[in-house]
Amino acid sequence: MVSRRTRRTVVSVVAGGLFALGVVAPGPAAAPLPRAAQADGPAAPEPREPRPPLLPADFQGTGRYVVRDLGIDVPFSWQGRDGNSQMIAGGPEHPIWFTNLIYEHTLYTLTYRWPNIPLFPPRDRCPPPTS
Repeated sequence: MVSRRTRRTVVSVVAGGLFALGVVAPGPAAAPLPRAAQADGPAAPEPREPRPPLLPADFQGTGRYVVRDLGIDVPFSWQGRDGNSQMIAGGPEHPIWFTNLIYEHTLYTLTYRWPNIPLFPPRDRCPPPTS
Protein backbone atom coordinates (compact mmCIF):
# COMPACT_ATOMS: atom_id res chain seq x y z
CA MET A 1 0.00 0.00 0.00
CA VAL A 2 1.37 3.40 -0.98
CA SER A 3 1.45 6.04 1.74
CA ARG A 4 -0.09 9.46 1.32
CA ARG A 5 3.31 11.08 1.65
CA THR A 6 4.72 9.03 -1.26
CA ARG A 7 1.66 9.77 -3.39
CA ARG A 8 1.96 13.55 -2.71
CA THR A 9 5.66 13.45 -3.59
CA VAL A 10 4.99 11.67 -6.90
CA VAL A 11 2.19 14.11 -7.81
CA SER A 12 4.42 17.09 -6.94
CA VAL A 13 7.32 15.76 -9.04
CA VAL A 14 5.05 15.08 -12.04
CA ALA A 15 3.40 18.52 -11.80
CA GLY A 16 6.81 20.22 -11.48
CA GLY A 17 8.12 18.29 -14.49
CA LEU A 18 5.14 19.30 -16.64
CA PHE A 19 5.57 22.93 -15.59
CA ALA A 20 9.30 22.83 -16.42
CA LEU A 21 8.55 21.24 -19.81
CA GLY A 22 6.09 24.03 -20.57
CA VAL A 23 8.66 26.69 -19.72
CA VAL A 24 11.49 25.06 -21.71
CA ALA A 25 9.47 24.01 -24.78
CA PRO A 26 9.50 26.53 -27.65
CA GLY A 27 6.31 28.53 -28.02
CA PRO A 28 4.60 29.85 -31.15
CA ALA A 29 7.15 32.72 -31.33
CA ALA A 30 9.88 30.20 -32.17
CA ALA A 31 7.90 28.69 -35.05
CA PRO A 32 9.02 29.59 -38.58
CA LEU A 33 7.01 32.19 -40.47
CA PRO A 34 4.48 30.95 -43.04
CA ARG A 35 5.78 30.91 -46.59
CA ALA A 36 3.62 33.90 -47.59
CA ALA A 37 5.21 36.02 -44.84
CA GLN A 38 8.83 35.23 -45.71
CA ALA A 39 10.70 38.06 -47.43
CA ASP A 40 12.35 35.90 -50.09
CA GLY A 41 9.18 33.98 -51.09
CA PRO A 42 6.16 35.07 -53.12
CA ALA A 43 3.74 37.47 -51.46
CA ALA A 44 0.81 35.06 -51.83
CA PRO A 45 0.64 31.35 -52.53
CA GLU A 46 0.08 30.46 -56.17
CA PRO A 47 -3.54 29.49 -56.86
CA ARG A 48 -3.93 25.79 -57.55
CA GLU A 49 -6.82 23.79 -58.88
CA PRO A 50 -8.38 21.81 -56.03
CA ARG A 51 -7.76 18.08 -56.05
CA PRO A 52 -10.80 15.89 -56.72
CA PRO A 53 -12.13 13.91 -53.76
CA LEU A 54 -10.79 10.40 -53.43
CA LEU A 55 -13.52 7.85 -52.88
CA PRO A 56 -12.90 4.16 -52.41
CA ALA A 57 -13.99 2.01 -55.37
CA ASP A 58 -16.51 0.09 -53.23
CA PHE A 59 -18.26 1.54 -50.16
CA GLN A 60 -21.63 1.99 -48.43
CA GLY A 61 -22.82 4.73 -46.12
CA THR A 62 -25.89 6.44 -44.70
CA GLY A 63 -26.54 9.79 -43.09
CA ARG A 64 -28.76 12.86 -43.07
CA TYR A 65 -29.06 15.46 -45.85
CA VAL A 66 -29.89 18.85 -44.31
CA VAL A 67 -31.15 21.92 -46.20
CA ARG A 68 -31.19 24.56 -43.45
CA ASP A 69 -32.78 27.28 -45.63
CA LEU A 70 -35.82 25.07 -46.23
CA GLY A 71 -35.89 23.43 -42.79
CA ILE A 72 -35.52 19.99 -44.38
CA ASP A 73 -33.67 17.04 -42.86
CA VAL A 74 -33.97 13.75 -44.75
CA PRO A 75 -32.06 10.46 -44.75
CA PHE A 76 -29.63 9.57 -47.50
CA SER A 77 -27.78 6.46 -48.58
CA TRP A 78 -24.60 6.34 -50.65
CA GLN A 79 -23.10 3.33 -52.34
CA GLY A 80 -20.04 2.96 -54.51
CA ARG A 81 -19.38 0.05 -56.81
CA ASP A 82 -16.35 -0.36 -59.10
CA GLY A 83 -15.51 3.35 -58.92
CA ASN A 84 -19.04 4.58 -59.76
CA SER A 85 -21.42 5.69 -57.02
CA GLN A 86 -25.02 6.67 -56.29
CA MET A 87 -26.34 8.84 -53.46
CA ILE A 88 -30.11 8.91 -52.85
CA ALA A 89 -31.55 11.60 -50.56
CA GLY A 90 -35.14 11.70 -49.37
CA GLY A 91 -37.77 9.64 -51.10
CA PRO A 92 -41.42 9.55 -52.17
CA GLU A 93 -42.57 10.20 -48.58
CA HIS A 94 -40.17 13.14 -47.99
CA PRO A 95 -40.34 16.81 -49.11
CA ILE A 96 -37.23 16.32 -51.28
CA TRP A 97 -36.10 13.37 -53.32
CA PHE A 98 -33.11 13.25 -55.62
CA THR A 99 -30.17 11.09 -56.58
CA ASN A 100 -26.59 11.95 -57.49
CA LEU A 101 -24.76 9.55 -59.77
CA ILE A 102 -21.03 9.56 -60.41
CA TYR A 103 -20.48 7.50 -63.53
CA GLU A 104 -17.14 7.37 -65.32
CA HIS A 105 -15.92 10.47 -63.37
CA THR A 106 -18.98 12.58 -64.35
CA LEU A 107 -21.64 13.80 -61.88
CA TYR A 108 -25.32 13.50 -62.83
CA THR A 109 -28.18 14.76 -60.64
CA LEU A 110 -31.76 13.55 -61.04
CA THR A 111 -34.30 15.56 -59.02
CA TYR A 112 -37.66 13.90 -58.47
CA ARG A 113 -39.09 16.30 -55.87
CA TRP A 114 -38.02 19.71 -54.55
CA PRO A 115 -40.14 22.39 -52.83
CA ASN A 116 -41.68 25.05 -55.09
CA ILE A 117 -40.73 23.22 -58.28
CA PRO A 118 -43.72 21.66 -60.03
CA LEU A 119 -43.52 17.98 -60.88
CA PHE A 120 -44.52 18.70 -64.49
CA PRO A 121 -43.42 22.27 -65.31
CA PRO A 122 -45.24 24.04 -68.14
CA ARG A 123 -43.36 23.91 -71.41
CA ASP A 124 -43.62 26.18 -74.39
CA ARG A 125 -44.60 24.36 -77.51
CA CYS A 126 -42.01 24.68 -80.21
CA PRO A 127 -43.17 24.79 -83.81
CA PRO A 128 -42.10 21.75 -85.80
CA PRO A 129 -38.90 22.25 -87.78
CA THR A 130 -39.36 23.15 -91.41
CA SER A 131 -37.26 21.58 -94.10
